Amino acid sequence: ESSAKIQQSGYRFRAQGEAGGPQHPSMWRMPVKSWLNGPGADGELVLSGSHTLYGVAFSGERGVSAVEVSADSGQTWQRAELVGPDLGPDAWRTFVLDTHLEVGQHRFVSRAIDTEGEQQPRQAADNHRGYGHNGWADHGLEVTVVNRLPQPAKETPLDSAASVAQTEDLSPASSVSSEVTLSEQALKGKALFMDKAQPGCGVCHSLTAANAQGVVGPNLDSLQPSLAQVRGAVVQGVGAMPAYGEQLTSAEIEALAAFIFEATR
Repeated sequence: ESSAKIQQSGYRFRAQGEAGGPQHPSMWRMPVKSWLNGPGADGELVLSGSHTLYGVAFSGERGVSAVEVSADSGQTWQRAELVGPDLGPDAWRTFVLDTHLEVGQHRFVSRAIDTEGEQQPRQAADNHRGYGHNGWADHGLEVTVVNRLPQPAKETPLDSAASVAQTEDLSPASSVSSEVTLSEQALKGKALFMDKAQPGCGVCHSLTAANAQGVVGPNLDSLQPSLAQVRGAVVQGVGAMPAYGEQLTSAEIEALAAFIFEATR
């Protein structure tokens, strides 16, 4: 904590509408917290069946020891699996929980426990500016599960004619096929992308060629990473993404990089 004015008055834990000052506790650390990121965030429909819930947890300089998930407003809890390397204090932890989703509306909540045993409360303590909000009750993931996902709108005759006209204007060199032809190595990488790595790449990343719609990490179709960028991210990790260097062999890493590179070109 510094002697700066903002530290002495602004970052103080006090009642609503009350001016902050040195007499109030300093709001300096991040209390234990967690939230679920998907699937089904932002109102996206989810197909019924087996799915993996995924999210992140944090507890400042303490670190996270466990995360639990509830599907019944906190009446019962299931222990989630912490995935990726434990980078220690000050690091985010990613977690997953396999579940089966039936058709209907579902709401999941999560609560984390840090290394000193502090557990997220149901409701955060009310305070001016809402500092340290970590209540689990109002950070739920709303999921709408359906039997069948909506089909894309069909082309109208006018749209079709316009599409043909645009195609005729393109030279063969500039035409882009919607089908991606993958090398043998990249096909092996596709299987790794979808199944072997834990957490699965599709949990976080979107990639059309893998039918993945993750919302945590960058959209790989848009990012179009180079082979070197993919290799580096897979081996070392980047941001909240864990390193997979100990999970995958060098051949598997090369195959995974080849798939992502070829699938996004």
